Amino acid sequence: MATFPTGARVFVDECKARGYWIAAAAVMPQDAASAERALRRLTRSGQSRIHFRKESDSSRRRLLSAVCALEVQVPGEPPALGERHGGLVRPPRR
Repeated sequence: MATFPTGARVFVDECKARGYWIAAAAVMPQDAASAERALRRLTRSGQSRIHFRKESDSSRRRLLSAVCALEVQVPGEPPALGERHGGLVRPPRR
């Protein structure tokens, strides 16, 4: 079971593509405001939130690069390529 630091703000999301995935990331309170500002800068004009399902592949790459640079903690690790995890198999990249 994942544990998060005391006082951390935890953000959870789910995905139903190729099974059911739940992901969580923790941000310490002192880093939350800067992380939120960074994410707001990634939204396009008139866009109120980021939703990967509605993003192009190039936008997804840009978003993931920016999110990877944030000071967040993600417990555990994704399954290795081809490894079973929670009834799912992570497919190899093409």
